[in-house]
Amino acid sequence: MRIKRPFVLSALTLIFSYSLLIKELSDAVFAAILISAFICVMLTLKRSFKAIHSLLVCVCLIVSCLIFSLHSGLISPVLDIDCYNTAVTGEVYSYAQENSSGTRSLELTDVFIRNKRINGRMLLYFDGPYDPSPGDTVSFTANSIRASASDDLYYYHSLSDGIYLTATAYDGITITESSGNKAPVYKIAKIRKHISDIYSRNMATEDAAVTKALITGDKNQISDETLFNFRLSGVSHIFAVSGMHLSLWTGVFFIFFKSRAKVALIPNLAAILFVVFYCVFTGFSPSVLRAGIMLITVFISRIIRRKSDSLNTWGIAGTLLLLTNPFLAGNISFLLSYSATFALIFFSEYVLPERSFRSLKHLRIKLKLLSVYDSFIFSLCVTFTTLPISTVFFGYVSVISPFISLILTPIAELLMIAGGISALLPSGSFISVGLLRLCELCSLAIRRITEYAAGTDIAAVSVKPEIIIPAVTATVLLTFYLLYLKKDRKTVLKGVLTGVVILLSAVCIYEAIHIKDVTVYIPSSGNSTCITVSQQGNRSLIYGSGGEYKTARDTSRYLNRHGEFRSDYLLIPRSAKSENNNTDILKDMMYPENTINLYKIGMTKTVRTPLWRDAEIYSVTSDSFCASVLYLNGTKIVICPLPTSDFSDADKEFFSGDILICRNKLPATLDSDDFDKTVIMSASPLSEASPDIFSTADGNIEITIKDDSYAINR
Repeated sequence: MRIKRPFVLSALTLIFSYSLLIKELSDAVFAAILISAFICVMLTLKRSFKAIHSLLVCVCLIVSCLIFSLHSGLISPVLDIDCYNTAVTGEVYSYAQENSSGTRSLELTDVFIRNKRINGRMLLYFDGPYDPSPGDTVSFTANSIRASASDDLYYYHSLSDGIYLTATAYDGITITESSGNKAPVYKIAKIRKHISDIYSRNMATEDAAVTKALITGDKNQISDETLFNFRLSGVSHIFAVSGMHLSLWTGVFFIFFKSRAKVALIPNLAAILFVVFYCVFTGFSPSVLRAGIMLITVFISRIIRRKSDSLNTWGIAGTLLLLTNPFLAGNISFLLSYSATFALIFFSEYVLPERSFRSLKHLRIKLKLLSVYDSFIFSLCVTFTTLPISTVFFGYVSVISPFISLILTPIAELLMIAGGISALLPSGSFISVGLLRLCELCSLAIRRITEYAAGTDIAAVSVKPEIIIPAVTATVLLTFYLLYLKKDRKTVLKGVLTGVVILLSAVCIYEAIHIKDVTVYIPSSGNSTCITVSQQGNRSLIYGSGGEYKTARDTSRYLNRHGEFRSDYLLIPRSAKSENNNTDILKDMMYPENTINLYKIGMTKTVRTPLWRDAEIYSVTSDSFCASVLYLNGTKIVICPLPTSDFSDADKEFFSGDILICRNKLPATLDSDDFDKTVIMSASPLSEASPDIFSTADGNIEITIKDDSYAINR
């Protein structure tokens, strides 16, 4: 006996075991996985068909523990590096990139820090006109070196990219050109830069940036506003180079050789070589590697004259990538791309009904209408399948994504074809110029459509994992049960679509129930002020912006995961760095519609601002006093960002309430006994801590206000 699709089982087992290790890397998790492997071994003693499956699962579980431990051990010394004014030498991995804000960066490999080689690549941020080529050696004194891995859910997403360190250098960079023949990967990088330069010279900046993203995978120069619109309208996947891009170019390449080759082997080999070239050309992103391995498997099956199985090919790609890089199980791009591909294969081959046409009358019109219908259904199925991942990482789902993707996909494909052909033609020729103008029109259309879509109220809906994950799980179980029970694909499709309707209804009902709920979020950011007040339904106030970048990042992530992408108000209470050092960063992240600066030197300023229904803020600030009162659904919150504030002559509104929030310590002239609860924004807990005093030193604090009651959670 043999397993029909062994690689599907191995890929799913690897993802499952890696996800457990990523969720909580501990001896208990390792023990649980190994015990599961032992149970699988016991099942093999039955010598049944299921025993073969159990043996494969056992092997995958053990291998996943070994590989994950090996990779974690290799990178742990690198992530502990944190130094300043340090000598660094490395080999240039790719050409310097410049983002929309003008910051330049460079990827380095074969890095030596103080003559000691380190694992992984380094990302160097620098100033100056330096423009080394891949393969050149760069020497510099780094102003600072730190681990580039993000924390929380994005920790392993950062590690999966293979860039473990980030360095900054402002001057004193020495470049030594490579004397020998450069590796093929560097020559391909030169081709990529040459094509990017063609678009930069002949197109407007934003149009060139969109064209580069679709053809080369370089999204660095797309403006933050455009990226924001892409994300909110749910079309970011179109600009992540993956199966659509690779299949388009490989198909063109294959047809070109097939029409000219006399031997069937040649176009298949040529297609495989092109797939390898394109993977290198786009920088080995997880999504393009997944698509590349699947396409190579298909062409190899054609060469050996074996029929390829789509699901097993999907499993081969996942197994190879996860065995090479276990951190991909925490990579958002890989998980979204991999689950979306599964949805396309599964629903197209096992769920959607086959059609037969009894009449050829108006057949062409029927086929076009059915093609549009199938595209919409596929997009809906992909959105549903990727919903749990989007919920866990982002906390929202783009409701209009299936509709916008249906409109933008043909425009993006036209742009890719026109841009690709124009790059191959002589620069300045009549045809090349015409194609570049067509690219600009397509880019403009894409940006205008996504801008309009992102501005609608239903662009994105906040979703909670505790609702989405059980609902999706139930629908998946229903789908497999119907497949097992009934062979009628129409029945299965109806069951799946019913599950989607129930899921969306559950989300809408949840939103309606909690529409008036207000949350106050205080990140654990040390001695700084940054408080987020948000109401269900895309209304938010950011009070202060903190003194660290981490504070601004955590604040924007918190709001994004609650379905809020623009803040109504950004209120700056004081001029101190601990209150507004990240103002510009938060403006770039959250695009506040109103910025209120309370501080004026040498005078007292009083501001009373209605926020939204049943919400108001009253603030008073001067050189020696700074405090605000928040009225939220009948709950009164007093905020004091200046611990030395003198409350002797303050308004009576500041002396009592439900919750008191202070930075660093309690003001000497304010009695906290007149408040039910007290929250201290501080790097260390108060020595006089009591059950009624909370400190952010123990973690982030969230206050949930429902009607006229509230609850404080960590």
